[in-house]
Amino acid sequence: MTWLRKILAVKIALSFVFWILPLLLLPAGFFPELGIPTWTPAAKVFLRLLGAAYLAIAIVETWGFFDAARRPGAVLAGLASSAGASIVLWHDIFYGELWNWAVLGKVLVSIWLVLHGVFTVALLVTGIPTMLGRSEPTPVPPPTSTPPY
Repeated sequence: MTWLRKILAVKIALSFVFWILPLLLLPAGFFPELGIPTWTPAAKVFLRLLGAAYLAIAIVETWGFFDAARRPGAVLAGLASSAGASIVLWHDIFYGELWNWAVLGKVLVSIWLVLHGVFTVALLVTGIPTMLGRSEPTPVPPPTSTPPY
């Protein structure tokens, strides 16, 4: 398995555990317990929509995981989502947008920032050959031929 596939596998798994499943399935009243304030029903809708968007990205990344050499768009989608999330989270953390969040919520967002930053760099380093069309396709074993009897 190539490094690109390993990185995509870890990113997909962590996205499901820490982003997609909680955003889609956690009861709305549990978010304040995690230090993530939700004040209005509209805020809760946007949390669910964010979970759905991350699910769509994870589906594209999974599609690319099976043959990244032939699906550079999947690598680019993973890179763009991680870089975009890193920029948004960095801005919100370092410009004080989380001033009224509980400590646990701030810690979770900081961990997410680090993870997205790591995935951005890792996908950039390992995915450039794929995005430029220079990677080797996944080897396919030759078909076995049986002599006719």
